[in-house]
Amino acid sequence: MRLRTVNYVLEIHKLDHPYSNQEDVRDSKSLRVHHTSTPFGVLFRVGDTVTDGPPLAKLGTIEHIHHEIADVGENPILHTTKIYLR
Repeated sequence: MRLRTVNYVLEIHKLDHPYSNQEDVRDSKSLRVHHTSTPFGVLFRVGDTVTDGPPLAKLGTIEHIHHEIADVGENPILHTTKIYLR
């Protein structure tokens, strides 16, 4: 068995209205995208406030978190964490 690397992507989106189901994320506005080799997923929880800075500016409160894992052949595995703010 061969070990493969994992690349991580964090996408931050802003919702137009409170999250109630998966359909609500279609019209969200992309605010930021970050790429790294360090996992993000355990850093965020629904209800957390997300800020950007310095100076610190509130981006919003997390209403939904979605994870996607993409395994494309010989390439590194891609783990995308999408957080949706209100």
